[in-house]
Amino acid sequence: MGNRTQDEHINEQTPLLRDNGINWATKQPIVATTSVEPSEYEPSSSDSPYLLDLTPFKFWLIFGPILLQYFVAMFDSFLMVSSHPVITSHFNASNSASWLSTAFMLTSAALQPIFGRLSDMFGRKPIYQSALLIFAAGTGWCAIAPSIGHFIAGRAVCGMGAGAMISMVRVDPHFIWIKPSNEARETYW
Repeated sequence: MGNRTQDEHINEQTPLLRDNGINWATKQPIVATTSVEPSEYEPSSSDSPYLLDLTPFKFWLIFGPILLQYFVAMFDSFLMVSSHPVITSHFNASNSASWLSTAFMLTSAALQPIFGRLSDMFGRKPIYQSALLIFAAGTGWCAIAPSIGHFIAGRAVCGMGAGAMISMVRVDPHFIWIKPSNEARETYW
């Protein structure tokens, strides 16, 4: 088994990669200089070459709405299922109940990668804002739907907006706390 000795006990808790005294972020050997008391050392984002300099307030000011947006998209996709019997009984179309979730989920899943690519081409902010606008338009369409067909179409539009919102929630955090660098960019291209 490579360079391991015979007396070394290997089990499921044995690390796969040994650190061997190397800091993998800088690829430099770790050298102990002086000990620092934990109370004296305050880690900051400036210690890392990869993290942006954000205060906790700024971070939550940016990340809080993103989490709220993700909650709304997930709420609409999963928890709204419990209201489908009431909605379909209002329209006297209980045989169409499955289409309420299906239209939403199909458009949401199909358009997530498309909105991710559009955000690469046009930027995050316009796609983020259009996602909120599409979702609000679909919700408004559902609110004024005169028939089950219109309601299902409104749910499909909501799914388009939710797909864009979910896509942006997965993309945006990377740009909040990771400094752009050519080395990091080459990793993902």
